[in-house]
Amino acid sequence: MRNDNYSGLMSIYSKENPNLLRRAFNSILAQTILPKEFVCVLDGPIGSELMEVVAWFKSEFSYRNIRIIIIKNSVNYGLGISLEKGLKACSCEYVARFDSDDLNKPQRMEVMLNHMNRVENQNIAVLGSQIAEFVDDPKKPSGRRKVPTSFDKVAHVIFFRNPLNHMSVVFRKSMVVSVDGYKDMPGFEDYYLWMRLINKGYKITNVPDTLVYAHVDDKTYARRSGIDYFHKELRFQYSVYSQSIIGMPTLMRNIFVRGTVRLIPQKCLTGLYKLLR
Repeated sequence: MRNDNYSGLMSIYSKENPNLLRRAFNSILAQTILPKEFVCVLDGPIGSELMEVVAWFKSEFSYRNIRIIIIKNSVNYGLGISLEKGLKACSCEYVARFDSDDLNKPQRMEVMLNHMNRVENQNIAVLGSQIAEFVDDPKKPSGRRKVPTSFDKVAHVIFFRNPLNHMSVVFRKSMVVSVDGYKDMPGFEDYYLWMRLINKGYKITNVPDTLVYAHVDDKTYARRSGIDYFHKELRFQYSVYSQSIIGMPTLMRNIFVRGTVRLIPQKCLTGLYKLLR
């Protein structure tokens, strides 16, 4: 293993599972190419169990000459604000997102960095990968989320669905900063960023490899439904419309189709998500 010039970025809050967090950190330590630094944002008080895992990870990462930056929020600000604070602390041009309950294949960063470093790919702002979803055992995936592997396809579908798996992405910090980075857009922090990048002429795409095992449970789909999430959907759609990223026909279509999806019963929503994957 060797260290390379990229920053790892993760946000942790109080409801994380300590065992999954430790496994997530272990999967980062198992990368064939380790980060130069790792920025971890503690989004509000996280409790003693999670702090023990954070202390362990600080020790393990430091042993491997990985610079550790811990940012502590006094209260829970949410993912968008936390990632933006973390992004500002990243010193490398390449930034890799890592989620606190997902597992990464050892070659994830090697595959992604090799792709980003190709001469023909210097204009790619964000690169993602395919993911497999698991409940208990990553060796027994419960589903997969396939995303487009060409910029043209990404540019076509982005107005209707999120074309990237957030937990899998690597991006160029300078390009993300040029569109003002992450924003406070609950439920759509990443999607909102991709929309603004595309609108400014940047390219985003995915590799065909499945490089991340994403943890899901019964609450995963429940968090994407209900009247509260419906209101979040409306806020997101109106925001991209007000910035002329989408037009009125797309706004109305998305409110009808995507908004309706948020209001259907959870069991039906779970089946719908699995069907779309």
